[in-house]
Amino acid sequence: MKWSLFIFQTKVKDKIFLYNTFNDALIFLDENVYDSIDRYINKKSSSSNEYKNIINALVEMDFIITEEINEKEKFLSNLYYEWINDKFMSLHILPTTECNFTCKYCYQTGINRNYRLNSTDIKNVVNYIKRYLEKHPIEKSNIIIHGGEPTLNWEAVIELMPSIKKLFEQYNVNFNTQIVTNGYLLTKEKVDFLYNFNWNRAQITLDGLEEIHNKRRFLRNGYGTFKQILDNMQYIIENNFLNHIDLRINYDKENFETIPLLLEFLGKIFPTEKIHLSFGLVSPTIANTNIHSFIPIEETPEYYPKLYKLAKTLGFIMPEFFIFDSFCTAKIKNSMVISADCKIYKCLSMVGRENFIVDDICNNKDKEKEISTYFFIDLYEQCFEKKCEFIPLCNTGCRFDAYLKNGSIKSIDCKKEIIKKINNQLFEILYLGEIK
Repeated sequence: MKWSLFIFQTKVKDKIFLYNTFNDALIFLDENVYDSIDRYINKKSSSSNEYKNIINALVEMDFIITEEINEKEKFLSNLYYEWINDKFMSLHILPTTECNFTCKYCYQTGINRNYRLNSTDIKNVVNYIKRYLEKHPIEKSNIIIHGGEPTLNWEAVIELMPSIKKLFEQYNVNFNTQIVTNGYLLTKEKVDFLYNFNWNRAQITLDGLEEIHNKRRFLRNGYGTFKQILDNMQYIIENNFLNHIDLRINYDKENFETIPLLLEFLGKIFPTEKIHLSFGLVSPTIANTNIHSFIPIEETPEYYPKLYKLAKTLGFIMPEFFIFDSFCTAKIKNSMVISADCKIYKCLSMVGRENFIVDDICNNKDKEKEISTYFFIDLYEQCFEKKCEFIPLCNTGCRFDAYLKNGSIKSIDCKKEIIKKINNQLFEILYLGEIK
């Protein structure tokens, strides 16, 4: 027998925590118990009778596997089978690349911000989706309305959504609708409209209390946006349109110290179970935005756990395991980003970059290309060479980050050590009784 490759292990006081990243199973063992089992597995001890029941349980949960099992081969074959037979579509649609905000850290800096879907474009988009559904057995889909700022071309959303709903009903596709928005124009009328299309998620961003937020995320005319966003969130929560709002907080050295005040404020005005938090590290973009307050990604373990601990202490919903990247739209077989200029991309961060266009709906009206994917199974070889326990979660990392670092999407920007450091701290926070 041997320990599985996919085990994240950390010691917290006299306990050994083991997290199986392949099947999301978590256990902890007394240090002396773990040491005894480890010695037996590594043939340094001949007896296992004392912990036979524990060993059997570890085998059942795939923490311990037999020598005959080739985890690499098994994982890759299962992964490819699931990928090739996937019947899910993540459909990102950008009604416009315009934005009413001027955020200095925007990842879309440098692209053409003047595109808007018109009625002709919408017909072409719907026809394209129809042709795709005729060729691919899609059963489920998330429609993600994105931008730019999608609420700036709401007329296109109003025209588009009934057509897609009708199309999905025709092809028996179960779907949900989501929106990623700065929240400023997510008014009552827009919320009421979305509710008719299986709306189940909204991501909104606040970067601090009013003074801080309004210095970072302000309108093009310089006016602040904090109060209006808060009012719009209040309407959604008070009327139970969604189970919760996904609230994004972007942080860098400029606003990091003030985020605790924002969390305490939000905890007083909203039920914390209604706010699911994510903390986004502000990072460089293709346009190389010159922001002096960037936090190097290597320093994330010094910042993220502090925010995490406070958020959990206040009762906000946070993921129990930290990971940078996963199986995103770029890697999912039947997923795509349809931009406001009718171009198709595989990654939101690459919208507006000519060399990342994979198709053009409006200029290829009758025959679409087979959508390329950024799922490169050969890259997993590098991850297995490092004996990385995070392979099932990270899935070779972010293609956009790899491009920024190495100049190629077919490469890896490995963050293994950062992920380890952060999760070591999270386990201490979660399981040492530090959260009251």
